Amino acid sequence: MRRPRAFSSPPKLLTQPFRTLPGVPAHTALRALRRESFDRKQRERLAEASLMHQEDQLAHSLRDEQSVKELRKALVFKAQPIRRYTMGEGRRRTVRSVTVPKAPKLQTAIRAEYYCLTRNSYLE
Repeated sequence: MRRPRAFSSPPKLLTQPFRTLPGVPAHTALRALRRESFDRKQRERLAEASLMHQEDQLAHSLRDEQSVKELRKALVFKAQPIRRYTMGEGRRRTVRSVTVPKAPKLQTAIRAEYYCLTRNSYLE
């Protein structure tokens, strides 16, 4: 392992102030001016973008409201007349009578007997 080298004397500090040449601006000042103009342009772009976004949202909401109004207007119930279709040639009405419906016999004799027995047992 190597030992760190020890300095014989501490580093010297600048005793004189930093000098600038007269009439020549420092680089930091120029950079600060450029950065300030860049920041200003960036803020303007962001403000313009947010304004455009708000306008787009407003236009989109207005379009949505208009489409909902049109849809509601179109969905209003309107009675449709019954259409009368012609039979056409070679087709004629049938001569058979209409079927007479009959009630289904759901209660069979066994079920009826069971029903009567259970009903009478409840009444007694």
